[in-house]
Amino acid sequence: MISQAIRNNPWKTLGVTGLVASSIYRRRKEEARRMEDAKKKKVLVLPFYRMKVVEEKSPTSLSSLGAGNPQSGREKTIEMPADELVNLIHEAAQDPSIVGLYGVFGNGGTFSTGGWAHLEEVRNAIRVFGTSHRTHKEPGVETPPPRDRKALYAYSNTFANPMGSTQSMQDFFVATAFSKIHMQPQGDLNLFGLHATNAFFRDFLHKYGITVHVWKHGEYKNMANRFTHSHFTKEHYENVAGILLPIHQHVCDAIYTSRHKQLRNFAPAKFWSMVENAGSLPAHVAHQIGFVDYLPRIDPLDALIKNNKQKAEDDSKGTSSSPTKGMETKKEDLEGVENRKNKPKNSTLSSKSKEEESKNQEECFAEKWKFETDLDHFKADSKISIEEYARRKTLERQKEAKEWKFYQSLQDMSESSVVMKGVLSLMGYSAPYFNIPKKKFSEAKANGLKEKIAVVKINGAIGEATARKAEKALRKIKEQEDIKCVVLRVDSPGGSINACETIYQEIQDLPQKVVVSFGNVSASGGYYISANAERIFASPTTITGSIGVVMLRMDFRALAKQYGITFDSIPTSSLSGSFDPFYPMNQQMNENFLNGADRAYHRFKSLVSSGRDLEMEAVEAIAKGRVFSGEQAQQFGLVDELGGLDRAVAYAQRNLTTSGAAQVVQWPPKKSLVDFLMGRGKGDDEDDLENVELPNVVHVALNNFFGEFRLLRNSPWLRISSFSASSGSENEANAISPGSFAPVPLVTSGVMLTADENTAIQCLLEDNDIPQAKFLSRIPSLFGK
Repeated sequence: MISQAIRNNPWKTLGVTGLVASSIYRRRKEEARRMEDAKKKKVLVLPFYRMKVVEEKSPTSLSSLGAGNPQSGREKTIEMPADELVNLIHEAAQDPSIVGLYGVFGNGGTFSTGGWAHLEEVRNAIRVFGTSHRTHKEPGVETPPPRDRKALYAYSNTFANPMGSTQSMQDFFVATAFSKIHMQPQGDLNLFGLHATNAFFRDFLHKYGITVHVWKHGEYKNMANRFTHSHFTKEHYENVAGILLPIHQHVCDAIYTSRHKQLRNFAPAKFWSMVENAGSLPAHVAHQIGFVDYLPRIDPLDALIKNNKQKAEDDSKGTSSSPTKGMETKKEDLEGVENRKNKPKNSTLSSKSKEEESKNQEECFAEKWKFETDLDHFKADSKISIEEYARRKTLERQKEAKEWKFYQSLQDMSESSVVMKGVLSLMGYSAPYFNIPKKKFSEAKANGLKEKIAVVKINGAIGEATARKAEKALRKIKEQEDIKCVVLRVDSPGGSINACETIYQEIQDLPQKVVVSFGNVSASGGYYISANAERIFASPTTITGSIGVVMLRMDFRALAKQYGITFDSIPTSSLSGSFDPFYPMNQQMNENFLNGADRAYHRFKSLVSSGRDLEMEAVEAIAKGRVFSGEQAQQFGLVDELGGLDRAVAYAQRNLTTSGAAQVVQWPPKKSLVDFLMGRGKGDDEDDLENVELPNVVHVALNNFFGEFRLLRNSPWLRISSFSASSGSENEANAISPGSFAPVPLVTSGVMLTADENTAIQCLLEDNDIPQAKFLSRIPSLFGK
């Protein structure tokens, strides 16, 4: 039958045969390329000077495409989530083909992160990479063979950023995780310390007739001080200095500890005051002190790789001048002695001249670079960028996930019946390995296939939109029996109390245990939603606490009067004008707002008391709006352990899963474009475009397309503009209709749980569907956002 089918359809058969042959050829070619690539010794390059480390990558705008400017010569910005970068460095540490890590800081000051916690997590990952050669002896387990130490090199033109001393400290803080630091001879090192500046707008607002009414609980709750004061109050100053100084001390200690061998001639007690008051340190002075190891004229990376590549080629051709070369004599060499004796002498001379030439090249290279870099510990003969490495690792993980998914299917079929087990065995799929090669098989991983840890991120200001997104994600987790626990990653300075309460209640309703990892800032509302977690992790430089509440109400009457605009109102009660910025405050309104702040503050303290198992008096002592570093928060019982997201996940694996090797999944999981389009119109998936797995450019196009409809449907500003164009009678009707005063919520906050004013404004804009809210992320604030 088969031969008959071939005769009847010769062209179709030929086409199918060609496709199969082409597919086999491509697979074999790709496999050969991978095998050849695996033989190379690669250095992983981290171009910090054009990297932007974020908490969550959101490809919803043209800026997220990271396109460089060809006219200015600027390279493409690499935007990468902090946890992804940390995981890639950890994977590289265990990758035998990666023999080194090379950080490039350029002209300094352009390495962008969300804050000190991101820097800390990246720095710790680099330090782990540097210790990956160590082996641990365990009783009853065969000790693994020793591994070579992997190189850690860093290069910068300068560590003196004109944009501020804090940025220079951040760059050098990360650079000191590398064992060998290179800097251009004309560069400088600025270690002036950290610096914080606050702008105050009270007099500016008064000049234009704007009054801000504030109700708050906690004398250290200073979010509104920018609008009500012209300088630091005593409490405000203590709050800022109380976190700035510990973080500064932690950074200095970390730098000194990393460079202690080079700085051994300096006692740490008076060392930093001497350095901070010395001004900009020229490269040669920084080198003499021990902050910098080498002063190369140019970045030595390409020269090091070229030299090692030449050595590898010489070794493969047999022209190496190594003393061990030629000590092993093969049988075929002995058999061909006579033939070699009969060869012309110039052949031997040619071979010797090549060896001498190679040796001379090595000596010249060593002579040129011996004072400008470390030649002995750099073994790489090729380089790979972090972007390319991320792409390859993504493909490897996808391939591995498919293999283990197939394994799980085979395992389920094998357990379903004896007959099926026998059939699979005949096909070569037998327990316990099935389709997984024995060398790659892991019993812990096999057991962990039926367990998951969901990582949920709460990022930025917590307004209504953030609460809806988190609520939807957490509710879906309840339905997943294979999710054994949740790791909540919180990087937020807070938001409105209603939005925070929504997230808190959803967390409380989860059947799974919740472990929290704090990011750069997890204060006020960020702490509110986390208070009752099973365990809380924070970096030493995390900013947290701020247990307090604040309410704002703007009064624009004087501003309007300056322009000849007056307002007249008809109240139905003494409280009906509470949220009208053009209506005067009265005693009843003031008392009502104050009572609301009282209730919210008591609620906040109660959550902390029950969640952290503290007496109310103890909570009051650390509340009042005080902010703390992660180290301080641990001392007061607000944080359990110091560490990043990886430490929180490791704790969950050890204590909250059965296998200890559960799959870690970002939640909500990415979906295909088909699933997204099929879900349109069903309600639940309407706003989940960012969770669709697509290239960034497609994300931008689709987001803009669907975003226009969301804007038209939701924007209160469009509703207001339509009222202004209507007839007089229609305007009178609209004057008492819902939504006619849509701008009012923007000037009356309700109870806010925020650590800074930018977050408060962003929440107000978000709750009113104002797309400009995204631009506020560019406004600098004290907390590094």
